[in-house]
Amino acid sequence: PVEGASFTLTGDGVKSVTVRQTDVAGNTSDNSSELEFTLDTAPPTVTVTSLAGIAPDGTLTAAELFDGGGDALETVVLTGTATGAVDGAPVTVLINGTAIALDPAPTVTGEAWSANIPVTALAGLETVEVRTVDGAGNEGTGMAGFTNAVVIPTITVTQPANAFVIGLDEYENGLTISGTTTDVPDGQDVTITFVDKDDAENRFLDSVKVENGAWSLYIEPNDVQKASDQTDWKLTVSVSDGNFPVPATDEISVSSNFPPEITLNPLGVDGALILADGNSFEVSGNTRGVQAGQTVRILDGNDAELGTAQVGTDGTWSTTVQATNLSGGDVFDVKAMVTNASGTEVEGTGSVVGYEASVFSAVFAGTAGNVSEFFIHTNLDNVTSGGISRFQFDIGFNPEVVRLLPAALVDVEGELVAGGGLHSTIALGERNPNEAPDGSTTVVGIRLLGQITNFSTEYLYVFEMENLENSSVVEIALTDARANDIEIGASISYTGTAGDDEIVAANIDTVIRGRGGDDLIDVSAPGVNTIIFEAGSNDNGFDTITGFTLGGALADRFAIAFDTFNQNVLRGSGEEFQVTSGGDVGADVGLLVFTTAVADFENATIEAALSNLTGLNNGDSLFVLIGDGTDAVLTAFDMGNSGVSVGTSSGKSYVEFKGIGDLSGFSSANIVGFEQYNT
Repeated sequence: PVEGASFTLTGDGVKSVTVRQTDVAGNTSDNSSELEFTLDTAPPTVTVTSLAGIAPDGTLTAAELFDGGGDALETVVLTGTATGAVDGAPVTVLINGTAIALDPAPTVTGEAWSANIPVTALAGLETVEVRTVDGAGNEGTGMAGFTNAVVIPTITVTQPANAFVIGLDEYENGLTISGTTTDVPDGQDVTITFVDKDDAENRFLDSVKVENGAWSLYIEPNDVQKASDQTDWKLTVSVSDGNFPVPATDEISVSSNFPPEITLNPLGVDGALILADGNSFEVSGNTRGVQAGQTVRILDGNDAELGTAQVGTDGTWSTTVQATNLSGGDVFDVKAMVTNASGTEVEGTGSVVGYEASVFSAVFAGTAGNVSEFFIHTNLDNVTSGGISRFQFDIGFNPEVVRLLPAALVDVEGELVAGGGLHSTIALGERNPNEAPDGSTTVVGIRLLGQITNFSTEYLYVFEMENLENSSVVEIALTDARANDIEIGASISYTGTAGDDEIVAANIDTVIRGRGGDDLIDVSAPGVNTIIFEAGSNDNGFDTITGFTLGGALADRFAIAFDTFNQNVLRGSGEEFQVTSGGDVGADVGLLVFTTAVADFENATIEAALSNLTGLNNGDSLFVLIGDGTDAVLTAFDMGNSGVSVGTSSGKSYVEFKGIGDLSGFSSANIVGFEQYNT
């Protein structure tokens, strides 16, 4: 076998190796083999001779960045030699240690090279390093230093941030683009360009001046609204300092997304459509992200079109529509649909409740043992003739909670019918069925001689119920009601227990008597809601009322329990109420509505607020409704020798009205059982 041999070569140049073979006997062949080659380990010698005509260790100034005609250069020439390099060898240029991409890529020609260096690559220039190779692959490196006297401007976008989404806020309020610069004189133009990344023709262009190193551009809402929706954009800003030939630039990505929105304003009055005024009502609302002139379609709950409206320049819209087949207590659903200019559709919904004023309401009158008595309160304001000669209504209840006790039988034209509980002047009447085991009965009555015009001393109808389940609220509905053969609205009443109850008003006229306990009562629903409180705070408990409406056609109201309340215990006759911010109190005022806001509902705070009242006598007692501008409490106070003192049998107020607002809006529409005192 042939073993390898190693040897050391020194010095570049032509080398040869001769090989002869010797056998085991030591005989050497006459034949030999000779290999001749060239040894090349020396790298090429690379030098930098000039940059933009400036020799190494020279100073680069702004003058070298312009041609002889004063025009700005985009590139400057870097030159040098590469002794020992072959033609076509690639040349790599590093500025401050970082290789830069060059176009065209420089190569060696005749042991020389040149490269076009972008002016933008000269920022912070300190060193230039050049590398190339010879034919043997040996890399040579040349280095040169320069003094950089060129001030290169910079610009940065600080608002909006990269990847910012231009949304509905900018659609409505406009968009601000701003940023900073360095080494840019005041007054230089910053050019701002929005370009659709997918459509270069879809663009926005504007400019603004630099001031104290900063710049800002406000784009008006109508210009923002012209931008195509759901689009990716490239935001580019550029500025020149007037000396450096290449503008400084910054670029971020933004996108647009204007999802349309549509909302409906509350429908009707307090959420109700008063059917006595007709079945037409206004539907209106607002839009966001929807261009002016777009059509809003109004549909009912079955998607039948009710009408259309046009979006205004402020985004609002309105029209009048007609409700069909709507009765008192029925909910009428409304849908508004609109499409923005980009074709995105959106909808908003609302509802209104048909309202018919009731004439009859069942009211709890008191309890004897396990039997409760109810009477029919009659509101003659809702009877066009001003009185009643004929009436009819259905009484509905839960037979598992209460049992309707039989009415007395009366002789009607020779036939005994259940008619007990009728007003004494009703000549003919009937309740059918008498006991109503399934929870429903019909009451009718006829007065042959004229109309009943006053129910202050005797009720239209009285009935009794046995309590079967004392832990449940008693619910009594009066439906299919007629007064003088005219159909009128239904009503419902809720009578609470001795404990804490939660009672929510229905979508029709509702009477609520919580009785004892700390009750939570919600009267937000449409309709005229009447709340009856017990005469003593001990009997009433401390109730919390939400949704109480002071004004409007469907104002809510409250009363002190008719069966237990003797107004004579109050100041004077106690039959009047007065709305006041202070001063003299009327002689017969039993309820004072105090409109000056207090800080809290502590007794001392209330007493201090009422201390400026005049005209009170020692021993006077009054109810007072007093608020803080948002909420209010109903309590009571006495006048003694030492002044005003809050006094209730339980030591607590009767009720707190949450969100009732400014009490200066309180009127006779909000109270039953007191006449307004006129100052």
